Amino acid sequence: MRISVILPAPDSTRFQAYCDQNGYKKSTLICRLIREHLENENFALQSEMKLDHQAGDNENG
Repeated sequence: MRISVILPAPDSTRFQAYCDQNGYKKSTLICRLIREHLENENFALQSEMKLDHQAGDNENG
């Protein structure tokens, strides 16, 4: 997935300085921050429920 992020100039400057000071690539840090946020929110991807079309067909037939 590719995401574009628009930051106000002061935030962009601050983020760039943080990455430079700590040796992060911006994209790697953004991925880490997203992952950590989802984990802190205890968000889990729910699988889709699959419909059993055969059961419905048997009732009609």
